[in-house]
Amino acid sequence: MKKRATIYDVAKDAGVSIATVSRYLKRLNVIAPATCSRLEKSIKKLAFKPSFLATSLARKSRHSVGLIVPSGERAYKDLFLSEIISGVTEAAGKAGWTVHLSMLGSVIDDKKLLQYHSELVDGSLILDAALDSPAVKDLIKEGHIAVAINRADNALPWIIVDNINGALKAARYLYSLGHKRIAGIGEKKGVGEMRLDGFAAGFKECKLEQSWILDSKMSKEKTYEIVKKLLKQKNAPTAFVLASDWISAGAYKAIYELGLKIPDKISVVGFDDTLLAEALVPSLTTVRQPLHKMGKLAFEIFTALLNKDINVSKQILLEPELVIRNSTAKYYL
Repeated sequence: MKKRATIYDVAKDAGVSIATVSRYLKRLNVIAPATCSRLEKSIKKLAFKPSFLATSLARKSRHSVGLIVPSGERAYKDLFLSEIISGVTEAAGKAGWTVHLSMLGSVIDDKKLLQYHSELVDGSLILDAALDSPAVKDLIKEGHIAVAINRADNALPWIIVDNINGALKAARYLYSLGHKRIAGIGEKKGVGEMRLDGFAAGFKECKLEQSWILDSKMSKEKTYEIVKKLLKQKNAPTAFVLASDWISAGAYKAIYELGLKIPDKISVVGFDDTLLAEALVPSLTTVRQPLHKMGKLAFEIFTALLNKDINVSKQILLEPELVIRNSTAKYYL
């Protein structure tokens, strides 16, 4: 197996001191352009990868925590993310820390983005789907201190809500209202899959006349199409339980376009309890995740890791709460 190149190898190949290589890696603007060019060539030639752990130990804390989030519709539009960010920034601000946000899948290559990111922060909080990125996995392998949010990751400390139990609560509640034909819509991966599993377990427990478990890939538009198609068939669902408030908006649109009323004809339950839940008309019954609290606790776990505090739990499972509003009602034949 080929030996991994070190900072000493780079210095020797480029004909400079180790201190010069160190200054270059820290992006200190005190190196001549010609020297920078030689260093770039040597680093590429030797396939050198700096150790985040080594460089972080060699410098003082920057009092800056990173927040790495996935790209896509959810990152831009779903209020789920904004509430977590609010919790992180509040906790960090009170502690005198800054927050550096990095969104994957932007115009910058993920690997380059995270190399720059790691130079600015002492470690990162990483939101669920971002953990699937090869660049993020490499960053963690290099010793980057990190906490997973909204995913129970065996390799990292984590904080997550009990998604299966929350989904069970939603299914049981609809059944208690007399609904016996219920459709569960979400995504067959990550937390979306946990919620679908919870819906399915609830449907089985309640012994429904008919049930559906469908994958909309957490897309509002795809959810709209699925709901519209289901409601046009014979023995259509009388209620829908959805894996996020965001895709619930797609269900609302489909129901209204077919001339049906919520909750008179169709009941709808969402998941997350973002600001959107109260903004929808009628207001959405949903499973509340304490998103702001998740952000705050994630930062507390992170600082405990830095301070080697053994008294702080490194794995936190939060209990969800069913919030009953105006999108659900008893079903009458």
